[in-house]
Amino acid sequence: MSHVLKTVLTGWFIMVITYGIVLLGVARSLEILYKTPLDLSQTTSVIILGMCLLTVPYLVAGVYGRLNMNGDLQIFLLFMIVPVVLERVFIYGLGAFLAKDVPVIEFIQLDIAPYFTFSYIIAGLGSMAIALIVAKTW
Repeated sequence: MSHVLKTVLTGWFIMVITYGIVLLGVARSLEILYKTPLDLSQTTSVIILGMCLLTVPYLVAGVYGRLNMNGDLQIFLLFMIVPVVLERVFIYGLGAFLAKDVPVIEFIQLDIAPYFTFSYIIAGLGSMAIALIVAKTW
């Protein structure tokens, strides 16, 4: 396996782990804060969760890219585009698979990922920008 491929795969693995930790950590923190199970219909919880998922994994990705990709912008952009697109496709695909008689996006927002809105989908571009800024300036 080439060094570049190994670096990119390791970075994606780190991003997935970070995403999971942020998802579980923020959800649990909100439960403790509100002293109730996480209410996914509560706007504040959804905004906090969505914002954390849009920033923290990509800050980590920016640092990882800075340390491991030697300033190669093409590799870094590929490194960023794939997880942003795959995460959104995975969530949508899971919703499409599980939704029965409900529109897919509505089902996703009610039962899987309440932060999964059109704004969240588009904000992936901002997430990539965060990672790029961190990778180039840190």
